[in-house]
Amino acid sequence: MIGLSPGNLIAYRSQKPSVDESAANEISLFIAASSDGGAHWTPPILVNRAGAQPGEDNAYASAVALDERRATFVWLDGRNWANEKRVQLMTRTLASDGTMSETAVLDADTCTCCSTAIVKTSQGLLAAYRGHTPENIRDISLVRAAPSGWSQPRIAHADRWHIEACPVNGPHIDTQGQRTALIWFTAPQDQPAVKLAFSQNGGADFASPLRIDTGNAIGRAQIVLLPENSAAAFWLEREAGAAKLMALNVGDGNTVGAPFELSRGANLGFPHAARANGGIVVAWAERNPTSQVRAGFLQSD
Repeated sequence: MIGLSPGNLIAYRSQKPSVDESAANEISLFIAASSDGGAHWTPPILVNRAGAQPGEDNAYASAVALDERRATFVWLDGRNWANEKRVQLMTRTLASDGTMSETAVLDADTCTCCSTAIVKTSQGLLAAYRGHTPENIRDISLVRAAPSGWSQPRIAHADRWHIEACPVNGPHIDTQGQRTALIWFTAPQDQPAVKLAFSQNGGADFASPLRIDTGNAIGRAQIVLLPENSAAAFWLEREAGAAKLMALNVGDGNTVGAPFELSRGANLGFPHAARANGGIVVAWAERNPTSQVRAGFLQSD
């Protein structure tokens, strides 16, 4: 869910077909809108319906507010899988009244099931996702929106990660005006790592990445920009059969302090982090023995 204004909210979800329709292997992306802060919601509005790679839920949508009534979405679309064995990144803009632009293809060949991310920088929209080549190189790609239209995809950093299956481990991105931070998981030559790169021009260029994990990275990383050129990074690592949720305060290009552990468990799911007044809210899953969602608040000085 994203807030367009204090009153206008948009919630979105991907949905598999009912059992009797499963042969079509379609994934539907829906939104619902509220104009009163979430007290009432519109009926679901269909954004997109497309085929998916067999066994995969390809939507992996993300959205960002354009203004007080519109949001732009990006998602993974598998409609060409049966014929071309390709999943593509698509976009469209929706208003809270349900009107929407035409869909557009941003990248015709992406990784099949890694999450996407999109932000609005001072230079326009910037989307991050895991790209794909015919040689099964799956590095993080970026596309930028300008007044003349969307850019061609470009690799954020050439890790040259070759893997024959999707790692289900997408990038995350955050921005404050010109400052932008990109975090991602990679594992070339079976060497897993979490990397972080900063941009000072709204994502037009990124500095050389900084490796921030301490070893045995699982990934599923999140980044939140903070004042005074710092950021908070979150990711998962593995130790003695358990997953650890790690956090690190990072300066623009220099590590500050040491990583510290927030939680440990058999399966911590896909953590999420977001700025809040005076700090950061972090949410993750725990199984002990039933599945639960936990949230914590990290105060920032």
